[in-house]
Amino acid sequence: AWHEGQLFGWINQLVGVLTALMLVTLCVSGAMMWWRRKPDGELGAPKAHSIPARPEGIVAWTLFAFLLLVLPMFTMSLVVILLVERFILPHAPKAQRWLGVG
Repeated sequence: AWHEGQLFGWINQLVGVLTALMLVTLCVSGAMMWWRRKPDGELGAPKAHSIPARPEGIVAWTLFAFLLLVLPMFTMSLVVILLVERFILPHAPKAQRWLGVG
Protein backbone atom coordinates (compact mmCIF):
# COMPACT_ATOMS: atom_id res chain seq x y z
CA ALA A 1 0.00 0.00 0.00
CA TRP A 2 2.90 2.38 0.76
CA HIS A 3 4.40 2.04 -2.73
CA GLU A 4 1.00 2.37 -4.37
CA GLY A 5 0.28 5.64 -2.57
CA GLN A 6 -2.79 4.27 -0.76
CA LEU A 7 -1.52 3.95 2.81
CA PHE A 8 -1.92 7.59 3.95
CA GLY A 9 -3.92 9.01 1.06
CA TRP A 10 -2.81 12.17 -0.71
CA ILE A 11 0.01 12.83 1.78
CA ASN A 12 1.64 9.54 0.78
CA GLN A 13 1.31 10.45 -2.89
CA LEU A 14 2.80 13.89 -2.23
CA VAL A 15 5.78 12.33 -0.44
CA GLY A 16 6.29 9.99 -3.41
CA VAL A 17 6.15 12.81 -5.95
CA LEU A 18 8.54 14.98 -3.92
CA THR A 19 10.97 12.08 -3.56
CA ALA A 20 10.91 11.44 -7.30
CA LEU A 21 11.43 15.16 -8.05
CA MET A 22 14.37 15.33 -5.63
CA LEU A 23 16.00 12.28 -7.25
CA VAL A 24 15.65 13.79 -10.73
CA THR A 25 17.01 17.11 -9.46
CA LEU A 26 19.97 15.33 -7.86
CA CYS A 27 20.81 13.48 -11.10
CA VAL A 28 20.55 16.58 -13.29
CA SER A 29 22.42 18.91 -10.93
CA GLY A 30 25.21 16.35 -10.42
CA ALA A 31 25.72 16.00 -14.17
CA MET A 32 25.66 19.79 -14.62
CA MET A 33 28.25 20.36 -11.88
CA TRP A 34 30.55 17.71 -13.36
CA TRP A 35 30.15 19.15 -16.87
CA ARG A 36 31.07 22.66 -15.70
CA ARG A 37 34.15 21.55 -13.73
CA LYS A 38 35.67 18.98 -16.08
CA PRO A 39 38.70 20.04 -18.13
CA ASP A 40 38.29 20.31 -21.90
CA GLY A 41 39.08 17.09 -23.73
CA GLU A 42 39.35 14.97 -20.55
CA LEU A 43 37.07 12.92 -18.37
CA GLY A 44 37.92 14.98 -15.31
CA ALA A 45 38.68 11.99 -13.07
CA PRO A 46 41.75 11.98 -10.83
CA LYS A 47 44.95 10.79 -12.47
CA ALA A 48 45.64 7.07 -12.20
CA HIS A 49 48.32 5.85 -9.80
CA SER A 50 51.35 4.15 -11.32
CA ILE A 51 50.75 1.08 -9.13
CA PRO A 52 47.08 0.05 -8.87
CA ALA A 53 45.68 -0.77 -5.45
CA ARG A 54 45.44 -4.50 -4.78
CA PRO A 55 43.88 -6.40 -1.92
CA GLU A 56 46.32 -7.47 0.77
CA GLY A 57 45.97 -10.31 3.24
CA ILE A 58 43.89 -13.44 3.39
CA VAL A 59 40.74 -11.63 4.54
CA ALA A 60 40.78 -9.24 1.58
CA TRP A 61 41.39 -12.04 -0.93
CA THR A 62 38.66 -14.17 0.65
CA LEU A 63 36.18 -11.30 0.46
CA PHE A 64 37.20 -10.61 -3.15
CA ALA A 65 36.75 -14.30 -4.11
CA PHE A 66 33.38 -14.37 -2.32
CA LEU A 67 32.18 -11.32 -4.27
CA LEU A 68 33.32 -12.84 -7.56
CA LEU A 69 31.39 -16.03 -6.87
CA VAL A 70 28.24 -14.48 -5.42
CA LEU A 71 27.92 -11.55 -7.84
CA PRO A 72 28.31 -12.88 -11.39
CA MET A 73 27.52 -9.53 -13.06
CA PHE A 74 30.26 -7.91 -10.97
CA THR A 75 32.65 -10.62 -12.15
CA MET A 76 31.67 -10.13 -15.80
CA SER A 77 32.10 -6.36 -15.56
CA LEU A 78 35.58 -6.81 -14.04
CA VAL A 79 36.53 -9.17 -16.88
CA VAL A 80 35.30 -6.67 -19.49
CA ILE A 81 37.24 -3.82 -17.85
CA LEU A 82 40.37 -5.98 -17.69
CA LEU A 83 40.07 -6.90 -21.39
CA VAL A 84 39.53 -3.27 -22.43
CA GLU A 85 42.50 -2.08 -20.37
CA ARG A 86 44.80 -4.82 -21.70
CA PHE A 87 43.86 -4.98 -25.38
CA ILE A 88 42.06 -1.80 -26.44
CA LEU A 89 43.50 1.10 -24.42
CA PRO A 90 47.15 0.52 -25.43
CA HIS A 91 46.11 1.13 -29.06
CA ALA A 92 43.92 4.17 -28.37
CA PRO A 93 46.02 7.15 -27.22
CA LYS A 94 43.08 9.59 -27.40
CA ALA A 95 41.05 7.35 -25.10
CA GLN A 96 44.03 7.09 -22.73
CA ARG A 97 44.33 10.89 -22.53
CA TRP A 98 40.57 11.27 -22.06
CA LEU A 99 40.53 8.72 -19.25
CA GLY A 100 43.69 10.18 -17.70
CA VAL A 101 45.79 7.00 -17.96
CA GLY A 102 48.11 7.97 -20.80
